[in-house]
Amino acid sequence: KTMAASVRQSILNAIKTRLQSITVVNGYETDIGSNVNMWHTTDFQETELPAIDLRDPAEEVETRGGNHICTLTIEIEAKVSGSASDITMRDIIADIIKAVGTDPTFGGLTQDTKPVSNDSLGFGQNSKKIASIVMTFEARYITKKFSPYTLA
Repeated sequence: KTMAASVRQSILNAIKTRLQSITVVNGYETDIGSNVNMWHTTDFQETELPAIDLRDPAEEVETRGGNHICTLTIEIEAKVSGSASDITMRDIIADIIKAVGTDPTFGGLTQDTKPVSNDSLGFGQNSKKIASIVMTFEARYITKKFSPYTLA
């Protein structure tokens, strides 16, 4: 028997698919969508860059009537290398915001998805020039109470 995906998993799958659409051919400034991972557990090698790691580290749930109102924290970490990595990183930030904005409900899975913060535009990794940022979004969705597979 195939298990249905929970709403939370479906949202993550939809975000991953959306991020994979970020290519120059699709009208974006970068091809960051060519390497999108979920919960990448090891450091990216320079040859793997540019790359995105998508994570869902936290969720707040509020019970209202017969529903659970969920606020899911989404982290999108992007890394890029090269001498112009800071400029490329700003293009990547813009591309990710543009991609999420094409449909912040991800086909009706969420009520809304909004950017919250962009942190640690950090540089350096040994002698290489690597730029890294973690973009945080919040996705709000509603399920039936104690039924994480059923949108309300």
